Formats: sequence, structure tokens, C-alpha cells
Amino acid sequence: MQREGPKKIWLFSYGASGPSISNTIWTSSTGIDIDECYTLSQRDFKYTLIHTTKRISPPSMKSAVTKLETVTGIKGAGIFGYDNLLSGIGVSEHPGMKLMIEHMNKESTCFEYWLQSGSIESNRRSLLNKYLDSHDLCTMSKPQLLNYIHSYKRKLESKLQEQDSKILELEQENEEMETELGKRMDRIKTLKSENKMLRSFFTGNIPTGHQQI
Repeated sequence: MQREGPKKIWLFSYGASGPSISNTIWTSSTGIDIDECYTLSQRDFKYTLIHTTKRISPPSMKSAVTKLETVTGIKGAGIFGYDNLLSGIGVSEHPGMKLMIEHMNKESTCFEYWLQSGSIESNRRSLLNKYLDSHDLCTMSKPQLLNYIHSYKRKLESKLQEQDSKILELEQENEEMETELGKRMDRIKTLKSENKMLRSFFTGNIPTGHQQI
């Protein structure tokens, strides 16, 4: 199994009862320098996204997080399907990351951040800049534009799946209605036949083969 290499982008999830991780708490507790720090506080969890100035190996980062927990009392907590410490490609798909982006764009007070240089809006190389909502395609940076395209594509794919599901549902309903209609038509034929038989009986015109003996 190939070992994961050093990374600069890390997402840490932990219990909401403890303090929130800030750039000062992180640096003083771990000794690892960072230039970006984003924290989202939710009901049961908190999520902190950081960008280190140097690449850190997974074992070194795990040791740093253990030290952070000991010093601050913060307890790492992974949500279902994810470890409490994540790096690399998986960060963008983490539910905590998606919540962070959502709250950032809503300017929620649950979301806090610190950048060594500029702001999320002004620092186009910052981790979350490309996730900022913007309706002016002409002013978007290349990462923002690519993210907009990917997001728009996902929305179209989701809408197409919903439409396919609806079409399938309507087709099934149509088949059920056709089956029910067929049963009712058969019932109508049976009732007409019985009605004709009864009329013939009362008028004395009993069909051949049904005369009384």
C-alpha cells in the first residue's frame, strides 16, 4: 500500500464543547506554522481548515494534533465515514468543508477565519477564494471560474437525475394504470355478457345451449 506523502492542506474535526482552534492556539500548541486558518462551529462538531507554510507528513501532523488535544483539551471527533484528520483530495468532499463554504458565503457568524496576507476576497490564492459565490463571470479568477463550472455541471447532473427518476416514476404509474384499465375493461365485458344473459332469460330468448330441461 502506497504511503501518503506530506501535505499543506489539512482539515480537522472535533467536538463542539471545547474551544475553537485559532491561528494562535494552533501555532502555540503544535509549533507548526500556518498562513491560513478557517474554523466553523456547529451544534455537535467544529471544523478547522489550515494551510501550513511547509509540507507536513501524516505521522508528524497526527503527533501535532495529539499535542494540541493535550494542551487545549480539544478532542478530535470524526464524522461517519471520515477520520478526524484529513488531507489531500478528500478535503474538498468532506461534509464539514461543504458546510464551511456554505456558511462563508452566507457570512455566518459561525464561520471565522484568519489569513496571514489579505482576506478571502483579496487573496486569490487562498484556500476558499475559489468557492466564493459570484455572478460576474468576467471578474472571476481562473480557480473561481473552474469551480463555478464544476458546480454548475453538478447541478445540471443532479437535475437530470431528478428528471430521469420522475420519468421512471411516471412510466411505472402509467403501466399500473394501463394494467388497471385492462382489468376494468375485462370486468365491463364480463358484466355486459352477464347483463345480456339476464335480459335473454327474462325475455325468454335464452341463448342456445342454455335452455331449461
